[in-house]
Amino acid sequence: MILLLGVLLGWAVGRALGGSTMRLADPGFRWLWLPILSAIFQMCTTPLSQVIPLPVESWYSLIVVLTYGANVIFALANLRPLAGSLLILLGTVGNFAVIAVNGWRMPVSPSALHLPQLVAPAERLGYYMADSSTRLLWLGDILPLPLPLVGGYMSLGDIFLFLGVAVLIAGRMLMPLSPGRHQRATSSSHSL
Repeated sequence: MILLLGVLLGWAVGRALGGSTMRLADPGFRWLWLPILSAIFQMCTTPLSQVIPLPVESWYSLIVVLTYGANVIFALANLRPLAGSLLILLGTVGNFAVIAVNGWRMPVSPSALHLPQLVAPAERLGYYMADSSTRLLWLGDILPLPLPLVGGYMSLGDIFLFLGVAVLIAGRMLMPLSPGRHQRATSSSHSL
């Protein structure tokens, strides 16, 4: 959800600054399907855990590697604007690191137990309530997220991802079209 908010913020800022949504379809903006696929994988893990006959522990780490790997490849394929890509990389690496060192689960702040709208981390696939054995807790879901529909807690990586997506979308909307795309757009307008 936080990434969708980043897309919406980036689009709104891009439009407010005179950017064009058409620039997001520029061939220079590569592999947008990777973060979309990553989000779909993450949304499908809980339903998959009900269907796949193997224990979750035997396949969940593969889902984490695939989803975070897709985000890294997307950011590296779209290094313009560099600030957005770097923020996406920082957020992805931070979230992946804390998940990987904690048994492929994201630690959640113990203070999250006091939130009535939050599903207990023990009941959510890929999450657990942080304890004294948690490593890199400062990268976990420890920052309160005071949004009514989203709620809960987020990580430092989530903040970097949110900002990175917003900067990348707004920046792409403000960039000139790639040379081939610009020539096609110009010749199309001359033929009308």
